Amino acid sequence: MAACSRCNRARGHLGAADWVRECRGRGWDPDVDHLLAVVVELGATTRRRGGHRRARDAAEAQERRLRRLA
Repeated sequence: MAACSRCNRARGHLGAADWVRECRGRGWDPDVDHLLAVVVELGATTRRRGGHRRARDAAEAQERRLRRLA
């Protein structure tokens, strides 16, 4: 996930949707629409190029979870 190095360190291994919840809990205003667009593009790229089944599955799961948060 694209973010500043401080946020990436703080996020650790949390998924995108879990990190959005964490950010909101800290009083921050994450750009969920932009994050959703990036995850959708990742899923489309993995479907188009083939392979990366686990990445595609993970992107699809994060997309579903982010849509509920948007």
